[in-house]
Amino acid sequence: MTNTLDTAWLRPSTEPYRLGPGDVIEIELLGEAAGRSTVTLGPDGKIYYSLLPGLSVWGMTLAETRELVKTEMGKYNKVLPDPAVMLRGIGSKRVWFLGSSSSAGVYTLAAPTTLLEAVTTLGGVPASGPDDNIDLARSFVMRGGKHLPVNFERLFKQGDMSQNVYLEPDDFVFVRPANVANIYVMGAVNGPAMQPYSKDKTLATVLIAAGGLQKYAQPARVAIVRGGLTDPRIAEINYKDIVVGRIADIPLEPGDIVYVPFSPFRHVAQLAEEVIDQFVRTTAVNAGTRAISPNSAPVQPGVSLGGSLGPPVQ
Repeated sequence: MTNTLDTAWLRPSTEPYRLGPGDVIEIELLGEAAGRSTVTLGPDGKIYYSLLPGLSVWGMTLAETRELVKTEMGKYNKVLPDPAVMLRGIGSKRVWFLGSSSSAGVYTLAAPTTLLEAVTTLGGVPASGPDDNIDLARSFVMRGGKHLPVNFERLFKQGDMSQNVYLEPDDFVFVRPANVANIYVMGAVNGPAMQPYSKDKTLATVLIAAGGLQKYAQPARVAIVRGGLTDPRIAEINYKDIVVGRIADIPLEPGDIVYVPFSPFRHVAQLAEEVIDQFVRTTAVNAGTRAISPNSAPVQPGVSLGGSLGPPVQ
């Protein structure tokens, strides 16, 4: 699997700050006593200053914003103005922090912040060390709709700073509670679902409970993914052999992911990576939905979650 951390993730970003909805900037026309004003970017990414119509600055740097204001103000002034643009408040750079924490919620990234700093500050892992209420092996960071291969056990149990990535806007940090005992059935089944774990759960029983296989399913290559998200074990099972009694049914464990592929032409490692990405997206959507509306019905496996929200196409 491509589960090696990029070393660039371990350093704070050197990219200039880009504005987004909710950010607060101060614009001052140098040499004009009444030329200073504080404005907030609206949901559409526009600012309203002086006589100017709404200027779209979503995704712009402060320097680019200054040049835009200078150009637009020049249309109304005989003398080309000399504006200064300063960042006064950050409202657009946020990270989701959910799961096993009393401080779950959405937080602003006002400064470069590592995963360790964020989790420790917000109470996701006790300062004295992980306890039995947290499943570090299945905790994760999601970025751009994909699983970021951070090993929470190495970071929080062993103090391995090679796993201490810097968070980026729209990252989703999920510290998984240990008492979540589900089995996840995904792929080419008629009813993808999270099924509560019980000791009698087997591969056959969960696939039957999921409504059976779809028409173009590949029953000879059913995958069971087990273990931590960064070091999973995957077994490929010929479900046909179980159905005809050629091999014994496979007992499942809490947290197992069962995936029935549509295509037989898939490398096992690539399959495992795609399964984990889908598991992470589903978990993230459910955690976010519960935080907003605790009584909402769970989203079943198969949900698609895209990347970061960006500026509208002009």
